[in-house]
Amino acid sequence: EEFLTLVESVFGQYVALNNNVVVTPYHLFSVGRTMNLSSIMPYLTSVTVQNSLESSFDSTKVVKEISEKDMKLKLLSYDRTMSLSSNPEAWIQIIDRDSAATSDIGYVYTINVAGKSYYGPFLRIMLGENVVASGCYDVDYDASRQVFIITTYGQGSGIGMSLTGAKYMAENGSDYKTILSTYYVGTTV
Repeated sequence: EEFLTLVESVFGQYVALNNNVVVTPYHLFSVGRTMNLSSIMPYLTSVTVQNSLESSFDSTKVVKEISEKDMKLKLLSYDRTMSLSSNPEAWIQIIDRDSAATSDIGYVYTINVAGKSYYGPFLRIMLGENVVASGCYDVDYDASRQVFIITTYGQGSGIGMSLTGAKYMAENGSDYKTILSTYYVGTTV
């Protein structure tokens, strides 16, 4: 009953920019900042997230390993026309990233996979969210063990509202309009 009362209290409301309804992406938790996509959607700027989990990006670090053989299978199952070289170290190159956590750790904007340029978050689609848990990642290749090492920070895309950050704000007195306007800059409810 309490849930229904809450739903009824906001029913018919929406997030808008210049009186136009906007898409409101969200993720579980960031690396202390959200990803900046303001060049595509002006209200999705990089926002500092205040809470204990996200203030230390290192606490969100997850390392996964995937064999060269499995990586090849996953990449080719995504795009059968990929031409993977005999040098696995060259298969995946990070081209552009921000500095959401440090100068070396941030959300990936552009990757090169087998000579083709992709939007950074596509690696999560290619390999699966169980391998690439976040849009903030790094990819290394260990030739001696023939494995790719994928290190992620945060969980989810890093785009829009951090659910953990929003929960923290609510627990510390912010109302839903303040939370939404914090993550979707310049919007109104």
